[in-house]
Formats: sequence, structure tokens, C-alpha cells
Amino acid sequence: MPFAYALPDDIKEALEGQSAEMKTDKFWRDLAKGIDAGLRFLKEEAEAFDSVSAKEYRKQAIKMLEEAETELEKAANSDLRLWYVAYEKTKEAIMILKDPAKAAAVPKKPGSHVPVVAQGGMGVRGGPSLTPYTAADIAAADAAEAIKAAAAAPSAMPAAAAVTWSKDGTMSSQTVPTPTMPPPPPAKIPFDEAAARANPYKWEQDDEGSVIVSVPVPADAQKSDVTVVFGSTHLKVTVKGHPLQPVLDAALLYPVRTNSCSWSFEGAGAKRKLVATLEKVTAEQQWAHLIENAEGKKAKEIQAMAESIEGIGLKQWGS
Repeated sequence: MPFAYALPDDIKEALEGQSAEMKTDKFWRDLAKGIDAGLRFLKEEAEAFDSVSAKEYRKQAIKMLEEAETELEKAANSDLRLWYVAYEKTKEAIMILKDPAKAAAVPKKPGSHVPVVAQGGMGVRGGPSLTPYTAADIAAADAAEAIKAAAAAPSAMPAAAAVTWSKDGTMSSQTVPTPTMPPPPPAKIPFDEAAARANPYKWEQDDEGSVIVSVPVPADAQKSDVTVVFGSTHLKVTVKGHPLQPVLDAALLYPVRTNSCSWSFEGAGAKRKLVATLEKVTAEQQWAHLIENAEGKKAKEIQAMAESIEGIGLKQWGS
């Protein structure tokens, strides 16, 4: 029987967001591997059908997050305090996984309500960027969160008085409670369907034999809204609410190991996306294209011609 996901949504989404930001720059991409692996093991734990498997997945998740914490600590304690938010969130996740009761008793640190993505340690070009929040800004963010929570709590409006008159002319009144006002529903985050139609997916490959396919999805997309089918030479992805149905249904230009492929959600709000990880059959082979269409076949032919001329066979990463 599947188990509940071990981390609160805010911690999970914070780690996903920080990992996604790290992977935008090759210099920091390795920092994201431990976080991604830890979250992947937690996903496996939640979907496990027996307690023995779930326990082992939890153990592996803690191990990977602890490895990530070690590297993040070095960056966070540097003069530039890089990836400080990722470091704090990773520590918090490990504490929750090891001892949920103890973690719940620890008060939240100042600034925990400041937007996570804005606290990221890197700029858009991959250069170091200090957190743009002063102590006053952080205090103001915490105060605003407290006011928001108080406003959302049900509160009774002033009671009204019902006045009645008896036959002898005596006036009496009775207090009539006024119904509480429900909080307004949260605003729905719009999904840019035009952009999703124009660019339904992006793909990239790393030097360890993985191909990562990213698909933008609606902010409220759930696991039940998604279908991903991995074939040895085929990939199909459908997402409820996406303008393309299916988003992707095509032959791959190269074979993959289906038993090692996986997918998960990353990011939040307008930046939420589905990330499918494909594992190459030939890990050292650099893919010329993802899909076996006219463009892909042409790219593969050009690559083969270049390799034949150079006499080097398969292009090796790092050569």
C-alpha cells in the first residue's frame, strides 16, 4: 500500500525550485544531483507497496540529501553565501526525515516566508548574486505572513440585535450572531498555453548518460493528470490542461533503458514543469537530436559523417 510523501509540500517545492535553478548553469549542475536523487528516492518511498522497501528508500533519500548538504554547506558558508536557501532547506528536510516530531518542535527561522526563488544564490547568467533582502525586509515578510494568516482565520462579525415589542409596549432585544465570512479562494495561476504550444518541450543531455526532457505544465497539475510511457525507442507524454494532446508521442533517435527511466514534477507556480529522465543505452554517446523526425535524421547523418571523417567513432564526452 502506498505511503504518504515524507516532506511537506513547501519543503519539496523549495528543493525542486533550487535544483532547477542550479541546473541552468553547468558550473552548479552537480550540486543538484544529490537533491534530485533524494527527492527521487522519496517518491519511490511514497509509491512503495511494503514497509521494507519504503524504509530502504527513506534510508537512501537521507544519504543522498546528506551528501548534498555537505557540498551546499561549503557554498553557503563562503563569503558570497551561495545557495544558502538550498542548504537550509536540505538541512530541514533531513531533520524531518530522521525525526519528524523533533523537526516540528523547532521554530521557523526569520525569513522563512521570503520567496525561495528570489533568495537563490545565482544570477540569470550563472554569476554570484547576493540575496537582495535586508534584515528589515525579512522581518517585514514575516510580519506580512502573520497578518495574512490572521486574516484567513474565521472571525465573527459584530453581532446584530433583533428588537421586539411586547403588548404592554415594553421593548426587548436579542443578540443574533452574524455568520462568519469565508476567506476568498486563492487566485488561479494562469498557464501560458501559447508558449506551451510553441515550445512543448526542451531537452538536454549530461555527461553521465542521461537525457532530460522538460515539459511546462499547469501550476495545479497533479500526478493523476500525467501519463508518461517510456519505450526502448519511443516516448509518449500527455498532460491534462496542456494545449497539445498528447504533448509528445514520437520515436526516439536513439535507444534508452526503460527500466531506468523516470519522471517527476519540478518548480512551482508558472515555473512548474514535468521532468522526464531517460537513460541512454550507450552512456558515452552524444545524441545529435531527441526525436527521429526529418530534422533528427539529418542531424544524425551529419554527426556520423563528421565522426567518419575524423576517424574517432563515437564522440566521447570531455574529449
